[in-house]
Amino acid sequence: MSEGPERLLSPKKSYLFVSHHLNFDLGEETMTFEIVEKLKVKAESISANHISVIVLLFLIVYLFRADDIYNLQPMWRKRADTHLYANGKYPLENEALPSPIVTDLDSDGTNEIILLSNDMKLSILVLPDVDNRDEEDKILPHVIVKCKTMLSPKSEQLGWPVAMTTGYLLPYKSMVQVRKQVIVVVTDHWQVLCFDENLQLLWTQQLRNMSGTAHSQFYMKSMSVLVLPFSVKKSDTGMIIVGGSYGHKVHKDEHTDKNETLSEPKSSEQQDTLTHFSTFALNGLDGAIRWHHLPGDFSGKRSEAKTGHHWKLALRKNGLHIGELGWDHYRTDLIQHLPHSWNNLRDTRFVAARMEKQLDDQSKDNTESQPHPIRSALESEHLAGYAHGGQRPHNPSDHIPEPNAVIIYNQFGIEVLNLVSGRPITRLSLPVEGATYVNFDGDFSIEAVSSGGAGGRNPCYIDVHRFYPEKESINQIAVCVTKRLFWSRSWSYEEDANRFLAPIVVKSVAKKSGILQHLMGHRLPTNKVAYDIVTVSSSGRVTSHSSDGAYQWQTQTSSSWFEEGRAALKDKVSNIERWEIYTKSFLPNYQSLSLQVYGTKDALVFAGWKRLTLLDLKEGTILASHSTPCHPTAPLVIGDFNNDGWKDIILTCKMGYIGFSIEKKASHLYTLMYATTVFLSIIVVTWLLHAEDQVPEDID
Repeated sequence: MSEGPERLLSPKKSYLFVSHHLNFDLGEETMTFEIVEKLKVKAESISANHISVIVLLFLIVYLFRADDIYNLQPMWRKRADTHLYANGKYPLENEALPSPIVTDLDSDGTNEIILLSNDMKLSILVLPDVDNRDEEDKILPHVIVKCKTMLSPKSEQLGWPVAMTTGYLLPYKSMVQVRKQVIVVVTDHWQVLCFDENLQLLWTQQLRNMSGTAHSQFYMKSMSVLVLPFSVKKSDTGMIIVGGSYGHKVHKDEHTDKNETLSEPKSSEQQDTLTHFSTFALNGLDGAIRWHHLPGDFSGKRSEAKTGHHWKLALRKNGLHIGELGWDHYRTDLIQHLPHSWNNLRDTRFVAARMEKQLDDQSKDNTESQPHPIRSALESEHLAGYAHGGQRPHNPSDHIPEPNAVIIYNQFGIEVLNLVSGRPITRLSLPVEGATYVNFDGDFSIEAVSSGGAGGRNPCYIDVHRFYPEKESINQIAVCVTKRLFWSRSWSYEEDANRFLAPIVVKSVAKKSGILQHLMGHRLPTNKVAYDIVTVSSSGRVTSHSSDGAYQWQTQTSSSWFEEGRAALKDKVSNIERWEIYTKSFLPNYQSLSLQVYGTKDALVFAGWKRLTLLDLKEGTILASHSTPCHPTAPLVIGDFNNDGWKDIILTCKMGYIGFSIEKKASHLYTLMYATTVFLSIIVVTWLLHAEDQVPEDID
């Protein structure tokens, strides 16, 4: 035999080799068995006390978990030229400008701020570089002007800008498509100006010729504009819808005799022409008028209108336009566009929709909206916290499958026009300005929520009454009352009736508290859409009630204005300027919002005299608050101007604009600290209670 490496092992060595490997395998199995046995012994040694401690730890962490911390951080400012105001100090109501817009103009993933200043300049703003800012520098940086332009200074009929919007003229086609928005500005002289994303003027259009006498007697009461990626003609590029109406500066009956009114039909015709809500549809490419809805359009013969008018009762027979039907023929679709509330010009808006006439054999009790068979190019669901909801840049109209109508929200109610021709389809008259019309019960009834008292001037009561099908009072909710278990307090004398806010109606997010509510199943999810009624008082109290008037929560905040109003009223004679600032310039306002982009509207932001507060609508918790250098003069603007996925706030005051960002910080450290403190406290207390029971043994 050779003695190389391939030689066979001797029998003795082979036995030793096999025995070694067998002992190694048996050793592994023995070790695993011992580990399992040790684990079993440990598990059997766990007593009920050990389990109780673990459960107690989890319970402590759950009960003493700290809420996330929110912060309102000032980010930028844009100063206004106060010397350009009529009084040189503060803006009046007729000097109000369109609210700034936060949007992505060129689809580059970064939002810009479109702002129209009182020097008639249109600007695109971007945020300053806050990363390189010195921490010791307490001066708020100015926003950076990317580009700006003047609003056609050569035009004598330009007027004062009252409405502004942005939108896409090209329809959405694919995920790789890059669309750019246009900016449209409308003045109170019915002049429309269209700019591209670089503020290059594309075209202007004068819709109506207004005389100087009209502006001396009337003011622009409602106005809005909408940009749609739909065309009337094949050669068109998009559509721009503009609509508005005038209101009387002074009521005519207070200065004119009735006999004089009847003898001047021309002035009456002019009055109807100006106060009628007129609508125009323009070609987005060049501003050419495609259709309009003016007084007399789509109406019957004038002879029929005169014979059908009851002069004593001021009633009109067959007041519908040609082809117009009652709103109950479209109630299934129209009821989905509530709530509706109109308080001022900024509440006027247009919405593209698809309206289908309800068939006669369709069940009137069927309140579920039937989806249209043609699907939209974009899904309706958005991802919370992502720009554009995780989709390509788009507008809400891109989600509507083949819209055929435009819905108008104005001071008269809701009007529906044909998108192609402008012919009136239907209308829902909601006459009370300041009231919120909503469908609480999920049926076809319409309820109205407004401030109570004579003429709706009592901020301490909320009147809820049914508007359709029969007018009846449902409930009156007292909001100036603090209710506790053993006592209650009324603070109605602390409220200011000169400056108060109407209640708003939001989709219910408030948590039902109490064991009884839990046992009755109020916390269980349902398909029914519920609403909450939220009120903000001049003393800074925020109250939430359910739609049936049940109290949910109440929170006292520092965003109040009652003390300033009382002081201004006291010094009304000696300091008339202070009173005029309070009544003519100060505009307290509030609105619901989602903290994340495309999230659920579960928060409320409101501005008092010199305080901005962010509130949680679920439990009424104050999330953040910050002081402001001046009082608000316009509604708050909500948008993500720093592109972090969280909503931000723009405050408008007499000094200019201030941008606040909403910052969120996790509170895991506070939760750990609270839980550890409580757990150690329990251990110490338990040891102290059982220390007396531990008697030491006698030592011989």
